[in-house]
Amino acid sequence: MTLAAALLLTSIVGWAIVEALTASHEPQERLPRELATGLALFAIHAVGLAEHLVRGGGTELPALAVGSSLIVAGIALRIAAIRALGPRFVSSCTVDRVITSGPYRWMHHPSEVGLLATAAGAALLLDSAIAATIAAVVLVPLSALRCHAEDLRLTADQGSTRSTRLPSMSTK
Repeated sequence: MTLAAALLLTSIVGWAIVEALTASHEPQERLPRELATGLALFAIHAVGLAEHLVRGGGTELPALAVGSSLIVAGIALRIAAIRALGPRFVSSCTVDRVITSGPYRWMHHPSEVGLLATAAGAALLLDSAIAATIAAVVLVPLSALRCHAEDLRLTADQGSTRSTRLPSMSTK
């Protein structure tokens, strides 16, 4: 097993454990968009790992360092977003109020930004063009749709209370 593969697998297991321990555990129905996002993330990791191993497993040190850093930063951002939302962190787009604590002080949709950072980091870590393509063509549009749906729901429920100075991934 290569260093890049070991780093990826360790980060995936660590991420799953920490997110499972941090997120609320209410029963929820998985929506098609969330299932597609999970499948895309799985494909990025699985296909990227396969491409990496078939090529012989070499990753240059800068790509290894930057990819690992993106994965760690993305996971940390997602965990911070989950902690800030507490039991409001769910798969469905239910919004009852604007959250302005944690990473929400600086950006909209930090969980989605963290998810995309981990996907980009995995593609870079594994030096996988196919994983990068899946992230760009499938995961980015799915994340943008989720962000847009959340923004629409928030605007409908709360009015325009969200700060316009913060960047958003929404496609408004």
